Formats: sequence, structure tokens, C-alpha cells
Amino acid sequence: MSEARRRRLQRGAPTCLLGFAVVLLLGSCTPPPQPAPPPPPVVVVPPPPPPRRPFVEETLPSADKPYVIIVGTKQSESEDQQSVFVEGTLRNQGTGATKQIQVKVEALDEAGHVVTTATALPTPQVIQPEESATFVVRFPNDSAVRSYHVEAEIR
Repeated sequence: MSEARRRRLQRGAPTCLLGFAVVLLLGSCTPPPQPAPPPPPVVVVPPPPPPRRPFVEETLPSADKPYVIIVGTKQSESEDQQSVFVEGTLRNQGTGATKQIQVKVEALDEAGHVVTTATALPTPQVIQPEESATFVVRFPNDSAVRSYHVEAEIR
């Protein structure tokens, strides 16, 4: 290579390097490209609640029913001691009157077996709510009988 050419190249080298440095600096001064914005969030709208059913007042059928309990019983012998009387009181604690009611009394032996049975209609036969009625049942005086079982039957 000729001397003149080498000198030109050496003089041009710093210029080239300077130009390259300027381009490099300018290129690094530009901001990087912005990333694409994220997509908008997906909004899920819940379905509206079902419409409320309106209150409807309705008349219910009457539930008036009698509920009879046996309030108390007692036993007594007749004056001639030939009979035993079982008497007691019924009370209607229900909300309706009784229509047909009868009392069943079982005479039981020592083992709890039925010796004899008798029935009676209470007085009054129709027992209104919160009212009472009485009954009396007569049995022959039997030495095998040790106790009595009383039930009120409503039909």
C-alpha cells in the first residue's frame, strides 16, 4: 500500500470511528419501543336474581281436634261389697269438641292380664275444649283383680 493511502486511511479512521460512535450513541438514546397494552379485563356480569314470589294469604282448613286426657281415677266398693266402682274425670285439652267418646276399663290380675272389661259413656257425651266430663264403671268384686287400666276412645 502506498504511503499516501495509508495516511488517508489513518486520518479517516478516527473520523469513521467518531461517526460510528455518534451513530451508536444516537441509537442508544432513543427509547425502547413500548410493549403493547394488555387487553382490557373481561367483565362477567352475573344474571339478575329471579323475581320474588309475592306473599299470598290463604285460608287453611280448620284443625280443630279434641285431645282428651284422663285427669284422675278412683276405685270404691259398694256398701254390700259385691261391686267395685271405677270412676274418673276426662278433660278435653284439644281445640275441637268430642263427638263420640267412650271409656274402656280393664280389670287386671297380679300378672297384668285382663280379667274382665267394661265400657261407659262419659257425662256429658260432647266435651267442649277446656271442659271436663265424668264416668263410672261397675265391676263385680273379684279377688283376682289387683288393678285397673283406663282408656278414653274417641271415634
